[in-house]
Amino acid sequence: MEDFTYLFYHGQKKTLQVTWQPYTRGIVQKQMMHITASDLFGWFKKESVRTFTVDWQVLPAVHPLGKVAAGFFQKQLTFNKQNFGEPSFKIKKFRPYQPGDRLSQIDWKLSSKQQELVLREYEQEQPIEIIFLFYGKNSSSFEAMLSLFYSLWQEFQGERARFVLLGEHGASPTNLTKQDFSSIQPLNEEVELPDFEGKQIILFIPEINQQAEAFSASRWVQVYDYQQLLQQLKE
Repeated sequence: MEDFTYLFYHGQKKTLQVTWQPYTRGIVQKQMMHITASDLFGWFKKESVRTFTVDWQVLPAVHPLGKVAAGFFQKQLTFNKQNFGEPSFKIKKFRPYQPGDRLSQIDWKLSSKQQELVLREYEQEQPIEIIFLFYGKNSSSFEAMLSLFYSLWQEFQGERARFVLLGEHGASPTNLTKQDFSSIQPLNEEVELPDFEGKQIILFIPEINQQAEAFSASRWVQVYDYQQLLQQLKE
């Protein structure tokens, strides 16, 4: 609900209270209103068209499966945290055995050559950062997928998860704001993904296409189109 002040009969100042129901996502800076006023009996009427300066952000609708999607992708974030600090299969170095070391880490073949117990030290697993990326392909499912992505972003506000929007004006910063969701426009042509070297990308695309299939060939990218994701969330 908004209050607007304007001049009507003979410079009289009036305040108008308006309840506005938006139908299109976006940023609204000007709003035209058709105002009709009359006397108590309706004998005299005066009409006026006014344009008011506003600052409205119309956000994507909250998706009904937003909480389900959060639970679905939370499993990946949890798995990533659980693996932090676990030994990998990559050997960091060899060193002499010391009392208290695990016998399972002794390299018996190397120990027999050097005539002393030699231990294998493994590198510790580092958490792979996950980036949720909305690829704004122009499609009839654009707004629906954006709605789901926005709802997921809202659910993960307390998590250390990174979200990126890729639309007509390029990639957004990773510290997304509501204005980014209001202003994003579909891509007019296909573009390459931003370079997130060494990071796991969960790609949300409104509609599968040949380029999305090419993205999914990378072990660093998981691709979900709207219909596919919708089906998985309903199972």
